[in-house]
Amino acid sequence: MQNFSNNRVLKDVTDSTRQAGLAAFFQRTYAYMGGALLITFGLAYLLAYPLASQISSFYQNSGMLTWIILAIAQFAVVIMIGRNALKNPALALAGLLVYAVIEGLFFGIIFAVLSLSSIVSAFLVAAVDFGAMSLYGFITKKNLASWAPIMFGALIALFVGMIISIFVPGFSLIISVLGILVFSAYAAYDNNRLKQMYFQLQGQGNETTNGLAIAGALNLYLDFINLFLFLLRLFGNQRN
Repeated sequence: MQNFSNNRVLKDVTDSTRQAGLAAFFQRTYAYMGGALLITFGLAYLLAYPLASQISSFYQNSGMLTWIILAIAQFAVVIMIGRNALKNPALALAGLLVYAVIEGLFFGIIFAVLSLSSIVSAFLVAAVDFGAMSLYGFITKKNLASWAPIMFGALIALFVGMIISIFVPGFSLIISVLGILVFSAYAAYDNNRLKQMYFQLQGQGNETTNGLAIAGALNLYLDFINLFLFLLRLFGNQRN
């Protein structure tokens, strides 16, 4: 009886320690993500409002070259973070911050043509949607790994649909709704996957879990950014 009681106490302490570690891990992950979003939207606002005329002139003079360079830089940074997050967290964090700056340059152009009220509305809806789905992914006791093939298929369908919408304007509404659904689901899936990965890697040291937090922050950042973009496609209004 005494052994049973001791084992129960030990199990409760272990579970409490695991949950405390998990909470600290997610706090770190969302701190990285929040910092990246702050850089992106802060820079975008600066470019779209106080510096709107200067940045517009720059993009007009540079043509497509700037967009191509920024797109290549985005892919390069994502690959770099994926390869180095667990091995070199400091380098991965630098990559995340660089990526946030690049996205800020993109959003600066988008914000320059949209009304501030529609931007704020889309952001608030994205925040509520993302928060609710993230919470579900975190608290559910289910392992959402089975969603992976469905999510990948939906992502491919979304990509193909976006190409079609270039030639079929009426298709854009369907694609916007599909994009919102896909990245809402990704918010739940990625939070759940991060939780599972943390429990697998927690014994490998603080550096490894910190790298995982940075990689996770990038995934969640991309989920939010894409959700926000599709909401802008649906509800964004041009400036007067």
